[in-house]
Amino acid sequence: MGLAGELLLIDGLTSRAGIQSAGEVISSWSGSVPSSRDFHLGVTGVEVKTTTGTSSTHHVGGLHQIEVGHSDGGAPETGLLILSLGIKWVAPGDGGTNIPSLVDRILARLGPDAADTFLSRLAQYGGDVGTGYRHDTDRLVSTYSRPFSTRFERLYYMGDPLIRLPRRGDLEMFGELDIDSLSFRIDLPAQVRGDINPLSGWAEILARLEHAMTES
Repeated sequence: MGLAGELLLIDGLTSRAGIQSAGEVISSWSGSVPSSRDFHLGVTGVEVKTTTGTSSTHHVGGLHQIEVGHSDGGAPETGLLILSLGIKWVAPGDGGTNIPSLVDRILARLGPDAADTFLSRLAQYGGDVGTGYRHDTDRLVSTYSRPFSTRFERLYYMGDPLIRLPRRGDLEMFGELDIDSLSFRIDLPAQVRGDINPLSGWAEILARLEHAMTES
């Protein structure tokens, strides 16, 4: 399910890009290995959270996933966005898409080098080359070929003070607590601040993320 969400975003971004910039989208994707962010778009970090529920309720693996920090390369991160995706499984023949179809569409937009990088990162998804998705052999595996459609797409700006979540400074007073060991569930409202936060629908979301790729 997590891979499906990240591929939906890559599909959306590469559908609006030429071959060269489609390669930049693949370079921005770091979700295939242990990383502080799923995507680094310019100075903006993007976390993708996917659910089969009807609300933006997601598991968070640590405070770093909800607060602005630093990219893996050490560059300052000035913004953090969470893309919340709701998907539902559909019966074969009832429309929708699946992971192999998304991969095929993305590959058709990439040059040879970017395609090789993309397939390599797919094979490493989850941090282990032995458990990742190998497009040539796994495309018929039922786990990956199961069709799904999208219920909702919401892009949250996590710097909004109306999003009330714990911050590292709130917990540092607890000397016996290992802050980096925390994991928890968040339930983001469908509306935080009018139609500004979150952005809803692929058109507005992709336009915002394209802009983030050009920021420095």
